[in-house]
Amino acid sequence: MGNKILVWLLFLFGLGFLSHPGRILANTDQATPIPSQLSLSPIAKGFQIHWEPGSDDAVIYKIFWSNADTVSEADHVGVLTTSATMYEHTGLVPGRTYYYRIMACSCDCSPLSSMTSAVYQPTSADVHTLSGNVTVNGTAIRPSADPMVTATVRATEITGANLGNVANVNADGSYQMALFPGTYNISVDYWFAETSNGTSTNFGSWGHPGPQNLLVSADASRSIDIALHVLTGVIKDTSGNPVPNVAVVYSHGSTTTSSEGTYTLYFLQGTYGLEIKPPAGTRFAPATVEVSIPGTAPSIALQKQPLLSGSVTVNGSPIQSGADPAVSATVRATEVTGANQGNSATVNPDGTYQLALAPGTYNISVNYWLGESWHGTWINFASWSYPGPQNLKFSADTTTNIDLPLHALTGTVKDANGNPLSNVDISYSNGSTTTSEAPGFEGTYKLYFLQGTYTLEVRPPAATRYVATSVEVSIPGSAPSIQLQKQALLSGSITVNGSILPPEMMDSMAGATVRATEINGANQGNTVGVDSDGTYRMALSPGTYNISVDYWFGEDWHGTSINYGSWGYPGARNLAVTTDISQDIDIPLHVLSGTVKDISGNPVSDVQLNYTGPYSNGTIKTSAEAGFEGTYKLYFLPGTYSVQVNAPPALFPPFQVKRVTIIEDATRNIVLGNDYSVLEQAIAMIPPHLELHLDVFDILTGEPNKVYDLAISSHRDFAQFIINWADGDMQASVYRPDGTLYGQYQADKGPIVLDIQNPEMGTWTCKMTAMAITQDDNFPVAIVVALTPSQPPVADAGGHYSSMAGIPVTLDASNSFDPDGAIVLYEWDLDNDGVFEQNTTHSSITHIWHKAYAGTVRLRVTDNEGHVDIACVSVQISAATGPDITLTVSRDTLWPPNHKMVPITVDVSAADLDPEAVCHITAVSSNESEDGLGDGHTAPDWEIIADLTVNLRAERSGPANGRIYTITVECIDATGAVATAEAEVVVPHDQGKKNGKK
Repeated sequence: MGNKILVWLLFLFGLGFLSHPGRILANTDQATPIPSQLSLSPIAKGFQIHWEPGSDDAVIYKIFWSNADTVSEADHVGVLTTSATMYEHTGLVPGRTYYYRIMACSCDCSPLSSMTSAVYQPTSADVHTLSGNVTVNGTAIRPSADPMVTATVRATEITGANLGNVANVNADGSYQMALFPGTYNISVDYWFAETSNGTSTNFGSWGHPGPQNLLVSADASRSIDIALHVLTGVIKDTSGNPVPNVAVVYSHGSTTTSSEGTYTLYFLQGTYGLEIKPPAGTRFAPATVEVSIPGTAPSIALQKQPLLSGSVTVNGSPIQSGADPAVSATVRATEVTGANQGNSATVNPDGTYQLALAPGTYNISVNYWLGESWHGTWINFASWSYPGPQNLKFSADTTTNIDLPLHALTGTVKDANGNPLSNVDISYSNGSTTTSEAPGFEGTYKLYFLQGTYTLEVRPPAATRYVATSVEVSIPGSAPSIQLQKQALLSGSITVNGSILPPEMMDSMAGATVRATEINGANQGNTVGVDSDGTYRMALSPGTYNISVDYWFGEDWHGTSINYGSWGYPGARNLAVTTDISQDIDIPLHVLSGTVKDISGNPVSDVQLNYTGPYSNGTIKTSAEAGFEGTYKLYFLPGTYSVQVNAPPALFPPFQVKRVTIIEDATRNIVLGNDYSVLEQAIAMIPPHLELHLDVFDILTGEPNKVYDLAISSHRDFAQFIINWADGDMQASVYRPDGTLYGQYQADKGPIVLDIQNPEMGTWTCKMTAMAITQDDNFPVAIVVALTPSQPPVADAGGHYSSMAGIPVTLDASNSFDPDGAIVLYEWDLDNDGVFEQNTTHSSITHIWHKAYAGTVRLRVTDNEGHVDIACVSVQISAATGPDITLTVSRDTLWPPNHKMVPITVDVSAADLDPEAVCHITAVSSNESEDGLGDGHTAPDWEIIADLTVNLRAERSGPANGRIYTITVECIDATGAVATAEAEVVVPHDQGKKNGKK
């Protein structure tokens, strides 16, 4: 009985602890250890704080910080809270000293650690270096060692925030490039060619992926390996004979089989289709073979196929190639269903062709080209895909001749008086020629045609009074009458800044063209070159024209070359032409010169500068000549331009000088880097009790307005906006998140400082307007937002809580709050084992303890800025009251007393019995000893054989009054509640005493 009471008490008061043998953190008597080895590592905009926890019992850490060395729980600027063992504290002001102390908190907190401090100096710079090696299967590529190897590494900023960079791989396989801070995808372009066994193998991989989504915020090293696989195979015919000179091509490479039929190709991993192209004139047709890499070379056995052969004739005569006329032709067979590649073959010098084809249905066509000299002129004719037999069913050797019915047309171009005109260009879609000036053939021409209707474009020589015209011709047919009418002349001079084009701008590297475009499209207009004296003349039909000039030149300058081009520079607009008219056009060209320097002021050579404007473009590399290092000179039309700056890749990333306004000759130096002094000045003004929340640096380039978003994500007691710029009249308009104007400010020198009490949460905006752009056009501005530090949330777990197992308990954390934001996460550790089993965005949860529990529940809350707090509360969950159970046995009397074992089954019933309750026989007893007088001397007298089944021996002591067996059954429900009951089975002394009693 004593044992029964002990078991009951254990279940009632301690079953919960027995089922959770892990550590009970908040119930230990040990104090929370102090974190040790507090250290600081500089990162962009702040410090990364590290420490050793000292124990794994802590749930959160509180880091107190200040700009003074008196930091404590009572004296500090801010508190940083986290559940991790590292914290990134950002928003720091360069040059200031920051002091830190830390404590660990579970249900109670440790004392503060010793103090750690450091001066914050920013680590981020304008640019960072990405470097590494490019290898193939672990071996460095060496472009200089093999002139047939090239490789380029490309960095692409994934948001398009900057231009990335591109660098060639160096002779030793290394690369180096400068990058602005950002996130990049890195790729490699790699190409090589090698010669082996008398054949050449090419391989090219474009955009092979290296590191992806690579965050570049400091110098970094990333090597890139190209896993290249070699595939070597043999191409044979069906008899096993090697087939030489077979082209093997796929998307990344190509080669040709050697004299022994062997080939070698290089692959990246993947599945590819190899295009097999046997040499022309054989019985082998092209084929496609799929190959998986890595893998073995496919078996390629070329089947001999039927031949399609024949002759290609022109007007019934075989074509014959020669120097004059020069003739070439190709026959192509295209399988109409796309079932195979078809084939093509060059027509032989005797006009015959042959090509192998797999059985199928084909369309046959001919490409034919002719060049012929004729009385001092040259005639061109070409026919592409002239149709031969169509839907040709092919399964055996077949002969098919193809004839091109070519028609010659001969005519004369004359003026209105019937005089022949030489050097007139005549062209149409398939051919061209020029009218002859040979004696006796003046003005004559000859062209070749297939049957059809064509439009001849007739273009007289420039500087005549004749204009271009169009004439329709039908073939077969006679030559059309082409008579050119004299028209009005447009003439004049082309000048630059009022001067006739100087000789150095009209040398072999220069040229100019005047173009007249009829605004209604009524005629073709005209185009003429400008003569060496700067004059031009062109004939125009009556009409209204827009006149423009194309002008380009190259100039040598201190060891470098300047290129300039002006395309479509507008001259006269809507010019009515009915008679001879003179129109001079002046090109107002200005020079921009200067020096490209690094951030230290050193000149930088070999920097590519280029621009493209509405009508012009130019390019130069900065000079390396002694005395002119880093200098440049560019030509511009008046206007506003963006100049692209491409420094050597290892030195500085590509960028744009966003706005260059040209109205006259000017000098402008370009610095490889931004001058952040206005930003540094603004940040330095932040008071010690505030944190840097947001900083913006930009270059205003003359836009009327520029708007910047300044987001404040949670409540703060105080905000300071600092707007700074260099000298110049500036207007700043600040708007609240609801769009209403907070204030408008204007000054001729920065900064503007705004102190805002209790700023509204949301996105504030600041519209900046540079009232007068300075002479360098680019206007640096900085906007800084400083806020009071965020305060951590306060956790309140409610309680004390007490209940009974199996009954829902509501845990209420609604008294938790965040002083300057919102709690976004509630986490509950329901058994104090350090694991938070439930998390929710609601302040209360309902939980059922199914067994008794006496201990602590912990709550951890997290606010919208990631700060945390913890609270603990005691919980007392008692075991539920056991059910009142009733037992019924399958036999309550055993007779006769023959000393045999009899199975007895117990049935358990109760009105409130849990269906999941576990019941079993725990004990059996007897009012007689097992080996008493007159009971047959057998033992044992009972045996429990199942949860609710027992074997009882049918015997009793002869001298006694009968035997009584007592069966004890125990039931345990899901809550851990225990109930017991007893049932009796009697072995009577005789049939007259069935109760076993007198």
